[in-house]
Amino acid sequence: MWPLALTHLVYAQPVVLCGSRPHAGAAELVVFFWILEHLERRDVPRGVVLPIGCAVLAVILINPLLWSTVSFDFHFESTATLFAVLAARALYAGASPRRGSGSP
Repeated sequence: MWPLALTHLVYAQPVVLCGSRPHAGAAELVVFFWILEHLERRDVPRGVVLPIGCAVLAVILINPLLWSTVSFDFHFESTATLFAVLAARALYAGASPRRGSGSP
């Protein structure tokens, strides 16, 4: 979350954070592509992947919490969810949790 503080250097008004509200919907898109990636790894036939992908996308778009999160003011929870989902996807892909920590 701290990199968001750098937006203060660009324009020193709190309204800048409202421009980062689309992060709320980005976490759902990461989950959608993560599911498609998982199905591709498992060599699931395209005839099965297409209906599953359409169903997942429909559930994401129908979810009223997604639309209400985007319509409200800035909250750190939606941004934190994006980073948590990205970290979980990286761990699932085989990234080491200690990578980049500077310790052996």
